[in-house]
Amino acid sequence: MTETMQRALTDDALASVTLHVVGQSRAFMHQVDGWLHEIGSLNDDRAAAVVGSMQQALTEPELQGTLCDLERRATELLQRLRAESGG
Repeated sequence: MTETMQRALTDDALASVTLHVVGQSRAFMHQVDGWLHEIGSLNDDRAAAVVGSMQQALTEPELQGTLCDLERRATELLQRLRAESGG
């Protein structure tokens, strides 16, 4: 197998897994958003830290490790792979 063929296979595998990560992270973000609204609607001060963490995970793309950050970085990788393959 040539180096070019190996690179194409690697790129295809990476794109496939990255697409899965993007889809799953977006789906999970929607789930967290639903939980956020459900817990937040109870107006229970005991859940304030949980609500704050959920809000941060959903809205802070600059904070490394948040769901927003993961989705953004995976999307950027997918876009770069597509651009490199001419797609």
